[in-house]
Formats: sequence, C-alpha cells, structure tokens
Amino acid sequence: MPKFKVAVAALLLVAAVPLMVVSASSRASASPTSMTVAEAPGATPNYIFPFMSCAFDTANNVNYLQRLLYQPLYWYGAGSSTAEVPSLSIANEPVFTKSRTSATFTVKPWRFANGQYVTGHSVLFFLNLWVADPTGFCPSEPGLGIPGELRGASATGNTVHLFFTHPVDPAWIVSNFLSLITPLPETWDRASAHSMARCSAGAPRVAATVASCRAVASYLTSIASATSTFTDAFWRSGVDGPWILSTLDASGNATFGVNHSYSGSVHPRLTSFTEVAYRSAVQELRDLESGVLDVGNLDFGTLAGAAAQVNPATTAVQALSPTDTITAAAPWSVAYMPFNFGAADLERSLIGQAYVRAAMQMDIDQATIVKNVFGGYATAGAGPLPAGVSTAMGAPASVTYPYDPSSAASSLTSHGWRTSGGVLTCANPGTGPDQCGAGIAAGTSMTLNLLMPDTSPLFVREINVLVAGWKAIGIQVNVEFASYGQVTTACSTTPSAQLCAWDAGWSYAPAALPTGESLFATTGSANIGAFSDAAIDALINQTVHAPVPLTHYAKAVSTILPALFIPQGEALAETAKSLQSTVGLAPNPLGSFTPAFYHW
Repeated sequence: MPKFKVAVAALLLVAAVPLMVVSASSRASASPTSMTVAEAPGATPNYIFPFMSCAFDTANNVNYLQRLLYQPLYWYGAGSSTAEVPSLSIANEPVFTKSRTSATFTVKPWRFANGQYVTGHSVLFFLNLWVADPTGFCPSEPGLGIPGELRGASATGNTVHLFFTHPVDPAWIVSNFLSLITPLPETWDRASAHSMARCSAGAPRVAATVASCRAVASYLTSIASATSTFTDAFWRSGVDGPWILSTLDASGNATFGVNHSYSGSVHPRLTSFTEVAYRSAVQELRDLESGVLDVGNLDFGTLAGAAAQVNPATTAVQALSPTDTITAAAPWSVAYMPFNFGAADLERSLIGQAYVRAAMQMDIDQATIVKNVFGGYATAGAGPLPAGVSTAMGAPASVTYPYDPSSAASSLTSHGWRTSGGVLTCANPGTGPDQCGAGIAAGTSMTLNLLMPDTSPLFVREINVLVAGWKAIGIQVNVEFASYGQVTTACSTTPSAQLCAWDAGWSYAPAALPTGESLFATTGSANIGAFSDAAIDALINQTVHAPVPLTHYAKAVSTILPALFIPQGEALAETAKSLQSTVGLAPNPLGSFTPAFYHW
C-alpha cells in the first residue's frame, strides 16, 4: 500500500546535459560470486520484523532487508516490471467465488530455516496480527480490504480461506493486501522471551485471539529494532527467502549469504553480496566512480547534486567508467501538489473555483521542467496514475489540461479578473459564468500561499519555475518553507496555506494496483488536503469492489484537480558492465530488489 517518501536532496543543472564518464580504478567484487550494492544514503536497515508501523516502513527495511529474508505471499516487481513474479511467490493464485465475497488459496511446500513448513497457519498468524493491531501495520487503510472488510479467515494444512463483508475486486485484494502478508513461523508466536502465545492458532476477531496477538505484537515490535540481534537464531528461524543475513554492523553495513534451505525456484547464482551504508550521496558517488560499488541506485537530482559537490567546476552529471551500465525507470509514483481544502472556506477561497485550479494546471510547462530541471530523467504528470500502467489496469488518457498559458490567462479574465500591478484582482464579483465565483469579493487578489520543505535544491528549482509561470499570467504564489512533517500536517489544518508540496510526491509501492482510496477518498488515510467529492468517492468505491479499470477514476481526478500534477523524476541505476541480471538492470518501479537474479 502507499506510503510517503522523502527524496534525497540534490543540486541542479541549468539545462539538460549528456551523461559523462570517468575512469573507475577497480571493481568492488574481487570474486565473480559476490557483489557490492549501496543502501539509500542516511536510511540504513533498522527494523527486521515485517509487521511494522510507518515509522519503520522504509525501502531499506522492506526491500533491502526483510524481503530478502522473509518472502511475501505474492511477490510483485522484478527488473522494469511491476507484475507479479510467481516464481518468487509463496502462495498459488487465489480462487474467488462468483460473488467475490470469499477466496481460497494454497501455500507452496516451502520451509522456514528452522525446518518448519510454511502452512496456512503461518499466513493466519500474520492475518491475526493485522486484525488485532491494524494501526500497527503501516499499509492499513481503515475500513477497507484487509483487515477492514475481512469478515473471517480459516486455515487447514496449506489451505487458507478468506471471507469478506462485501464483494471485492480480486486484483485489488491480491496486489494491495495479500502481497503485503508475510507468513510467520511458530517460533515467533510468543508474548515474551519466556512465554509462548496462541496468535497463530486462533481465528480472527475472536477475543482470545485478539488479546494473544496484541501481546505478540507488543513483544516483537519491542525487540525488532535491536540491530545487534538481527543475525540471532530467533530472527533466522523465520527465514524462508533466498538469503540469510550474515552480518550487520553498527553503521548499517550488511552482508548476506545464500539460504541453502530455500524452497523457491529462483536460487541465487551469487554466493553472497554486501550492502554498504552511506550518510551522503557525495560519498556514494565517489565510490561509484572509483569502483568500490558494483550497483548504485540514484535519481537524477542526487547524481547532479553529488557530482557538483565532488567537483564544483563540472557542468554535467559524472557517471561511472565506460565499463558501467546506466539505466533509468519511472517509479510507481506520482508527483503532485495537493490543495488545502480542509482549513479553507471554500465559499471564499480561490482554490474552491474549478477554473482557477484548471488555469494553474494549464500553466505548468512540464516539458521544459523535464528537460531543464531533470535533465530528461522525468515523466510528465497526467493525473493520479503512475507512468507505465497497463491498458487493462487503466492507462492514463490524454492530459486533461495540456500546457497552454494563453488559454489559462483567457480563462481567468473571462471569469471577471483584471490585472492590477501585475496581479489579477476580481473586477466582476458574482456567481455567473463570467464572474469570479461564490464568495469572492471585488478587489480580491489572485494570491496563494504555497507551503513546502526546502531540503531538495532540485525541487526548489522546480517550484521556482512553476511560480514564475503563474506570475506571468497574474497569479501570485508566495512560497513558505517548513519541515516535511509540518507541510503534510498543515495542508489540511492551516488556513494560510492554500497549496502544499514536497519533493517525493506519492509512492504506490509496494501496492501494484494504484487505486485512490488513500489519496483522494473523503476518508482516505493520506488525503492530505482534506479533499471531498461524492463522484470521486463513488468511482473509487467501484474500483476496489469490482474488477473495474481505473480509467474513469483517473480522468475524473485529473479533471476536478484536487491537486496539481507535475513531472515525476526517474530513478537511475549504475551497474558494473560485466554484472548481469536475468530480469534486466533497470531500477524496479516498485523498488523491489532481486539479487537472486544477478550474476557475473
């Protein structure tokens, strides 16, 4: 399910430039049976239990630690694809009843490292935890899917039965909920270091099961951040993935060896690999340049900023040596700037006028931003669906409001606005088709306040381009800076901020189906701008409770505009030329890391 993610700060290039190369003195791996990869700077693995709150739900914890050891029921994402990977999935495909109110699936005969088979009760263990403590698991969406619409569940042998309170969309349940479930071993079913519990044996929502599971959740979460224990027998007992954590030092550097008891069909071709911790992108770039690393995943801003700090005289991104491969991919994300509908009086607020929001979207020159700010490594935003969605899923239609500053300006003047001192003011108040709109008094200035963090120079540069464009058509946008947390909180609570932005937008990963219940439903857990629209709610409800493509929902959102959509930066991977992967070297859009496919 979706999560907010903060991008790494970066310096900028004034215009798009070709990638340049520098010589690498050596390759990190002295042996063709190992490789060295970079962790995301400043975010080392620090939580091992795959049931975690949002405070620990990071890419380094999930993709670069937990899922290497503990496999989810359904694995999504390998190479450049966001599709399910059956060979990495523990469960066989579920079968839903015709009413779509129940489903049955079987788990494959895999074993945990302690010798125990993965069974239906291994799945029920996680399900029971989720039902007992829904707020303890970050991807939860209150009232929806699992556990919100899970009426009950049972397990016999390797078979699991799920029962729902309403008809559900099977693809939504599998890709956005079942894919998040990690089968857990009986050795973890304990309320303390010295007392076992019965969380895995009971049925969901039964009082005794709930009480037992809450005790288990409390105990395991209390010990899951003790990094010195991550290689202990306790945490190793639950390993069913292709790798075992061999070492993890205080700095976050980790080494992984092969799990020779792995039951899956994709066995590692390497015998080990190392993850290197970094505090800054500058040092990571230095190690990429010198060949200390075999693999580094960075975005354009990080590369540009780090290169400028390594060599301030350079005017181009410094890449690796000619023996390295550079690949790029659009992440499973959208970059957007939500309007603040929560604290504003919509009858007197400029953002309550649909034509004002449309004019602002029409005045965003995305092509220029992609070229001059992102060096070409970005994709123009067309609405709430990420780049690369399939036609069956609901491929984005044409952009609703393409760049057209003349039409944007004409729309504003046709609604009664006139320029005064370079800023539009309302000259024709009222609610008619040629008037400013309900609650807007004569003389009102077309002035908005934008709240944003200033941690990323790349993003600041992008916002400056947007503000300059709006100013050219008479919209004055005043930029104020705050922390990331303050921005996301204030966007629905502070009347002085009408527009909010942060440099990471919204990531749908690890969810594979980019539905809108979190972002734009009235009750959405990540509805930062407190947007509410009955038609949008109805469309979202359709897409999660029936196999309906997302096309109509996406079109409605991009037309109504609860937020402005801007370019989404791409991820870049730099890989040693001789290092190969059977699924390709491009960064995975979902952030999935699959070292079992790598080989020299």
